[in-house]
Amino acid sequence: MKNNIIILFTIFIVSSCQESKEIKIDYERVLSNEIIQLESLGSPVRIKIDSEKRMIYLLQRSGSDLLKVYDLDTFEFINSFIKKGEGPNEQIIGWTLQLDTKNKLIYSTDPIKKRLFAYSMDSVELGKASFWPSFDIDLRNIGPEKPLVIDDDLLIDFRKNYQSKDSYSYNLINFSGELVNTLGKYPETQIKVDNFQQSEAFSGEFNVSKNGKFIIRSFLFSDRIEKLDFEGNIINSYVGPTQFEPQFSTKDLGGGSSRVVPVSGSLIGFSNQPAIGNDELYILYDGKEFYRNDEESNLLFNFDSDLNLKQIIYLDQRILDFDIDWTNNTLFGFSSDVEGGLVKYKLK
Repeated sequence: MKNNIIILFTIFIVSSCQESKEIKIDYERVLSNEIIQLESLGSPVRIKIDSEKRMIYLLQRSGSDLLKVYDLDTFEFINSFIKKGEGPNEQIIGWTLQLDTKNKLIYSTDPIKKRLFAYSMDSVELGKASFWPSFDIDLRNIGPEKPLVIDDDLLIDFRKNYQSKDSYSYNLINFSGELVNTLGKYPETQIKVDNFQQSEAFSGEFNVSKNGKFIIRSFLFSDRIEKLDFEGNIINSYVGPTQFEPQFSTKDLGGGSSRVVPVSGSLIGFSNQPAIGNDELYILYDGKEFYRNDEESNLLFNFDSDLNLKQIIYLDQRILDFDIDWTNNTLFGFSSDVEGGLVKYKLK
């Protein structure tokens, strides 16, 4: 691993009129990866690390089981579950992945079935073969985006405003699938974003802190991050390094339907779910054009829990998603360039 190296890296930002400007960012560290091969790993879409139980959870696109579990220290295969299918206890796809170590549950959303499924961590540890969900939450009346469990009987999720005149950005939902409240406001921008476009223009990811006291919310089409309380109020925010805003248009598809799309030259900001722990967080930053983007990045931003930027790290391998073993301060991520395995970085 190489440390204490300052690198000037160039990002070209292209506006909608195709004029470009050059932004230079100083990177404080460069990290070199170690490749970890894993048995029978397909094409992962999400990764979660349980540092206490020493397990890696990998949600994948294909296979008879959508979730695979490996030992965090030996990298040996432990178990697989989430049966792929259209049956009542099966998922067509897995869209989100959340570990609830307090209640020993694993959550995964199926956006086609419009349900959030909960699986028992105890079943993983006992080595049960392809077990069924403990329960599921019917979200068909609301429509799930990326629901996040924030309490024993409460979810927060992004709000779709296509047919609504309000500007609330989050839904608060109970475990019965009922809308409890609407929270939060979208950021103010100099570039006009109308109500119909807001949900897409301000899409992104969020994650709850390990202590369950706050939420970190990132934005895909702007370089903005927010720290929120559970009422949707902004505690702190970070905007940078280039302070660009979402640029969207609404295209008429005919027949009374339309589609919200990024305009040419739109940029990608923070591209994955933030990893939160040890009073700090890490998140991938992209900075490239949406229509030329391969969804992977090698720019890792590190903040303290109040969103003060601590450092920018350059990874020698572009990755799509990652999580962190907070006990050993080690990052594990996956990349399209590494088939059947993970990349590993020692952060400290």
